[in-house]
Amino acid sequence: MEGERVRWRRVGGDTEGHPRPNLQNWFWKVVAKHPVRCLQFCTGLTSLNRSDPFQGRGFEITVRPEQGNQHFPAVHTCSFDMDLPEYTSEEHLEFKLLAALDHGDGFGFA
Repeated sequence: MEGERVRWRRVGGDTEGHPRPNLQNWFWKVVAKHPVRCLQFCTGLTSLNRSDPFQGRGFEITVRPEQGNQHFPAVHTCSFDMDLPEYTSEEHLEFKLLAALDHGDGFGFA
């Protein structure tokens, strides 16, 4: 996913670019450790079509500043997007994302 078109958005803020560089870096570190599990959780797919992985739509991550360390990431597999709480540390992000990977199947786990 990292090499593909990924759009980061922050609710109530800038809709383009990278609203929290640390959050973005932390997210990709966790994804790099568990790429297939993260792909399946985020998209419902087990592999990507190299010529058009997201069917022309890209993958969008919306940062939710109103949510914090107590919330889990929420995914919308049909539209290839994720609501990512604005975690305060890499450890919080990794713990919550791995818990979601362990206990969610990508459908309705929030």
